[in-house]
Amino acid sequence: MQKKLLALLLAALMTCSVFAGCKKTTEVIISGDETDTTTADGADPDDPGTDVTDEDGNTKVTKSKNGKTTASKKGKTPATKTKKTRTTKAGDKFKYTPVADSGADYSVKGTVKVAVDTVRPTDFQAMFEVMGDLYPNVEIKLDRWTHSSNDDGREYLVKNMKTGTAADIMWDEAGEMPRYIKEGWVRPITKYVNADPEAGNLPANLRADYTFGGALFAVPHQATFELVAVNTTLYEKLGGKASDLEKYRNHPWSWDQYCALLQMGTAGFEQGLCVGIEDLFETHNRWAWYQTSDSSKKYSGLGFNMDTYQYEDGIFQAGTKEFRRLREIRGVEGWVSGQNGLLKSQLNYTTSYSGLWKAGKALVEDTLTVYVDKWNNLKFNYVTMPTPSKNGNLMMHIDQCFITSNCSDANMPAAFQLLRFMTYSTNGNLARLSMYEKENAKKFNLNSHIYYPTTNSQAVIDKFNSLEVVNTTDKYLLANLKNSKRYDAFKIVADVRDNRDTAKIGTAMNAITDGKDPSASGLNEPISKFNQLSVQSQKDFLAKIEELKRTKASWF
Repeated sequence: MQKKLLALLLAALMTCSVFAGCKKTTEVIISGDETDTTTADGADPDDPGTDVTDEDGNTKVTKSKNGKTTASKKGKTPATKTKKTRTTKAGDKFKYTPVADSGADYSVKGTVKVAVDTVRPTDFQAMFEVMGDLYPNVEIKLDRWTHSSNDDGREYLVKNMKTGTAADIMWDEAGEMPRYIKEGWVRPITKYVNADPEAGNLPANLRADYTFGGALFAVPHQATFELVAVNTTLYEKLGGKASDLEKYRNHPWSWDQYCALLQMGTAGFEQGLCVGIEDLFETHNRWAWYQTSDSSKKYSGLGFNMDTYQYEDGIFQAGTKEFRRLREIRGVEGWVSGQNGLLKSQLNYTTSYSGLWKAGKALVEDTLTVYVDKWNNLKFNYVTMPTPSKNGNLMMHIDQCFITSNCSDANMPAAFQLLRFMTYSTNGNLARLSMYEKENAKKFNLNSHIYYPTTNSQAVIDKFNSLEVVNTTDKYLLANLKNSKRYDAFKIVADVRDNRDTAKIGTAMNAITDGKDPSASGLNEPISKFNQLSVQSQKDFLAKIEELKRTKASWF
């Protein structure tokens, strides 16, 4: 008996762009026995020389015909006596045993389309495989969106919401939720989450971020943290001891300590070894964050208060001046050195601004946790550390999932079950983390170092901390999830990006960083204008939600 047809694109990867006409395929088999296979162009995920994305949306679809799955009653672990085989390539078995889940309803039925990004199609492969097993009466179809210049799925939604072809669930990264909600693209999930016994796994600070006008519109699926990386090979050449940096990896460290680290680049530059950092671009944000990290106010970058929707207290101006101060110190920033030709003369480095860190000629690198994986095969040693803070309140970015208005009322129960599994449920996170276990890791071509779960589930936290790929810094970051603050205000406050552009804040900021406005007074008027626009934008946004409550009452 045909139990289900589960179409997954999870192993579909990018065509070998360098070698035109290259055709390789991989498989994802959800349940064993007979399979029908449709083949499309793709790259081998085990080939480290290829970038694991597919800009054209090419997929490899495997359909299971005769696999048997035993559905469970709500609130219990499903039967696991079936002889099912999940593989990423022929012969590779992925093992996961589900745990009990009081909020799960494995009996739901429907067809649910999920849109995922093209950048990390394998990072959640195992999670989707397990999800397909647990929900035997749900046909899961995956669609993919390609990152735009704003690193979000807006282009996908603009195109597909108009035609009614959008997915039921959007696996989003940098999307502006207020913009999506104003367009009428997002269904609130308040009543479903409130009825879920496992909803306590949702961190209160993150649930509040996605609550607008009293309604919950999205839930987080992963956190990304800001990092500082230090080339310890260079650090020791400059007289430091790598072991001395360990204390910065699991407790707060200061802005003065960070600046001292950067200024070691001056000595390195004079010796022809390195610069302090390739690019100081985010320094003004980091300075402002440090100054406000122990505040009870909900600050984002540069003194932006996400409760009042305004920049406050001259923090933006002061932070930008701090950027300029550090830039003027010889050898701290590679970009400045490159501009005046010193990189070539001092470091024998011919590219003015590209890859100093990877070349081993920058002592420090500012990055995000999701980018650490790109540093494979470096010819030097390094450690990662959290950004400076006063009390462990860290800079974090949150990626979200939501149900689109393309999802019908009849399909909402099934869509919500998959949504919770993909975000805050214990089972979903354990399945996803199991990909990083030693016995499973070789079966997946992961594009990210490790993901940080956004759940309070102790089982998930314990699993994360037990993984070999999780280091001291990783554990510290996750432990501070509840205390940390959103850096990505644009995702949860209306029109932040547009209002900054309208107020010409960027122009005023560049005048300061370029040394043309030493007092930073040129920011005063743009910030005042931005604040007025921002308050009005948020007022209009909340009014739109009240309108939705009237016109779409059944949603709420």
